[in-house]
Amino acid sequence: DWSETSVHSAAPRKVFTTASSSTSSGPSSSRAARIMQELLGNPPSEGSDAELSEAQVDRIVGELEFVVDWQYDTMLAELMLLSLKDQYPLNECSKVYRRAVMGRLIRKFVFFDCVGEACCSKDASWFNMYRDGAKASIDGCLDKSDANVLHYKARIAIPAPLSTVMAIAHEVDLMPQWNKLVTAPPEVLGRRTAHY
Repeated sequence: DWSETSVHSAAPRKVFTTASSSTSSGPSSSRAARIMQELLGNPPSEGSDAELSEAQVDRIVGELEFVVDWQYDTMLAELMLLSLKDQYPLNECSKVYRRAVMGRLIRKFVFFDCVGEACCSKDASWFNMYRDGAKASIDGCLDKSDANVLHYKARIAIPAPLSTVMAIAHEVDLMPQWNKLVTAPPEVLGRRTAHY
């Protein structure tokens, strides 16, 4: 379990799964195994004192940075780390776990978890603000630490392909045309990714 390493997280629970990569299946699992094979070469023999060289650690961390920061594929990153854990003892894996990319990966997992909890929450603090039969609803919740902040979630059916719906979030220059409350294209702060 990776939470036993020196990586610190604000998460109230263990972020990573404890399943081994050998029990995972599917395209992401085999892709992770291929990536790790390319980065590490042949796996160490059973029972050997396997050690990760600094060059191997740097290659793994470089690939993790690409997968986590640019591809935003946290599942693939987790499978890569599970593959590493299957091949090397914890003290060797901790050479990777102590790197800054692990903090970013954990933050993405925590964010994913928080979004999932908010979307699926049946908490009594959520109240309905709008309902249009079975077609649409908007629920709200006042922030527990700041009563001036309202969190909301909207459930709507949009008769369009998902790619078209997601494009709206990326076409910030067109935002004033479809949202009349925006008077000019908003300024983009930070790096843009496919997810935000």
